Amino acid sequence: MVYTGKPSRGCQTCKSRRIKCDEQRPTCGNCRKSKRHCPGFPDEFDLLFRNENVAVVRRVNKGSESKIVVPVNSVSPASEGTLSTESTSTNASSAPSVASYGSDSSGSNEVQLSDPNTTLLRVYMCLQGDKLPGGIRPSLENQATAFFFRNFILLPQQSEAMRGFVDLIVPYYGRASEQSPVQLATHAVALSAFGNFPGRGYIATEASKTYGRALRRVGKAIADPVEAKSDEVLLSIMLFALYEAITSTNDSVNSWTKHVDGAVTIAKLRGAKEFQSEDSRKVFQAVRSMTLTSAIQQCIPVEDFPGEGWDSIKNENAANRLTALSMDLPEIRARVRKLVTDGGSSAEKIAEAQDLMETVKKIDIRFQNWFKSLPETWSYKTVAYTHAVPDDIMNAHRWFGPVHAYEDVFTANIINDYRLARIFVQSIILGCASILAAELEDYDTMMCCADASLITQQQIDDICASVPYHMDFTLQGKGIESHEKRKAVEALGGYLLVWPVFVASNVEIIPSLQRSWLHGRLLYIGREFGLNQAQMLAMARQQVLSTPGINMQMPPIAQSEASIHLALLRRLGMAQQQSQSQGGTALDPPAPTSSAGALASAEQPLPGLVQPDSVPKTSNVVRIAGARMPNVVRITAGSSSLPPFQTARIIYGDSY
Repeated sequence: MVYTGKPSRGCQTCKSRRIKCDEQRPTCGNCRKSKRHCPGFPDEFDLLFRNENVAVVRRVNKGSESKIVVPVNSVSPASEGTLSTESTSTNASSAPSVASYGSDSSGSNEVQLSDPNTTLLRVYMCLQGDKLPGGIRPSLENQATAFFFRNFILLPQQSEAMRGFVDLIVPYYGRASEQSPVQLATHAVALSAFGNFPGRGYIATEASKTYGRALRRVGKAIADPVEAKSDEVLLSIMLFALYEAITSTNDSVNSWTKHVDGAVTIAKLRGAKEFQSEDSRKVFQAVRSMTLTSAIQQCIPVEDFPGEGWDSIKNENAANRLTALSMDLPEIRARVRKLVTDGGSSAEKIAEAQDLMETVKKIDIRFQNWFKSLPETWSYKTVAYTHAVPDDIMNAHRWFGPVHAYEDVFTANIINDYRLARIFVQSIILGCASILAAELEDYDTMMCCADASLITQQQIDDICASVPYHMDFTLQGKGIESHEKRKAVEALGGYLLVWPVFVASNVEIIPSLQRSWLHGRLLYIGREFGLNQAQMLAMARQQVLSTPGINMQMPPIAQSEASIHLALLRRLGMAQQQSQSQGGTALDPPAPTSSAGALASAEQPLPGLVQPDSVPKTSNVVRIAGARMPNVVRITAGSSSLPPFQTARIIYGDSY
């Protein structure tokens, strides 16, 4: 601060006009007479002392320009929606496909800084929304890192919903040295996320270059037997897999698998060190989760990791318990593929199919018990209800039925993972039933098919009910309360939806209109966030939980008219019993509720077959057809006791 002598206390307007101010308050007489705006009078302290901070910073920056090298593509602080950098690049080249770490696939635009803490300072200031003093401008990668941290890493999340390694990125990044594997890998992921919007293709090019530098740096680290086993190297490899998931090209699918395999190799080398610290354990849990997905895709069992307790669910939160419960699924899938493709006697196939059905039924019970154990905060609320199938099916934001709202998108995503796991189990049941039905005319097998079809349809309906919440910022109360950026929140929701929507749209037994709506949602996500069809497909392929070769159509015995009527009577009888016990009207739409038990109660073991006399006489079956695939039957009211708009989703039929 510098003393400037006795100052003039007049208003700024009079000073500009160079006339004496009478200093009348609240506005001076000169401004009043000339009908000019009087800005008021400055604080006397500010008059006596002038702030010299800006001038000092300017002089320091001028003297240190040779020490801080700002890259050519540096930009001034801006919002994540706009950039001041101009570039002639259009579409980014595809991310490097690597067979080993350390391959040369990047450019030479290195970012050089004289102080390792400068990067963290820039990122911090960007996170705070503040501007650095003139001359110290955040580079493109600093802006991208701040964008990535603020909109994808630092979002509020329940402890029970936390899984993977994302929450470790910030602390490890903060401790990392300049040009370290973790820092370079983080920059690559951040740039790819920052550039994954329409009009930012040139940023993806920078992401690819940074990715190449990170690969080479990790290659050097792996050559060191000590550094190769560090948390930083394993975390960097997991970030590489995340980069491939975000870029989502055809080549990145194979690269993603290679990164997962590399992470598994490093995890095995580490051995019991996995459990020596909480951070190491979280990194291992992320490896385990990606290993599960990779094993399912390749139809191979999950390999054991060194040490005991790697597959235990003790002391795990809800999200990681679900992952641990799913570890048997890859081996089941491998057995199913062998059953479908390999030859063998009929007796052997029947025995294996029956054994598989019993095994997956036990797994399904474990999944249901997991769902029932969830805390109350995981309950969803029915916030709206759509009473008719949308007319513009491809562009409709909501599907027929309820709209569910959750605590946050991470909770909703984990619940959808649970639904996908159950869909996977039901697909195995249907596949095994089709083999048994070819040899046996068994009533129990037919009813097993009916139950599996109904459960599958129910899970997909619930996934559809979660779609609006993921894609509509106004439904996300926690996001609004924390003042999160709308575009970023909806982008995260869209990314988390790709897997469940893709899987649901490829299940054979759903109605054709519902499939079209799901396809429309995938197209909408791609359109909104700059993903082409190939990227959407590649992204889904990296996570999709599917069962190629499994026949999810109903076996011939379950397509007979008698079996259709039996299944229909059973469902109608169950609906009537629930209505009488709850004092409501059968088939009424659910009222807005916050109970998590709604789904759990609908998933209880199904009651025995109801006799025809107990079927409600008011229901009129409009259509029951022995279609090739189970689908939907429309039920209309035969009396005023049922709402005229109401439909009951049973099974069997072609379309709406």
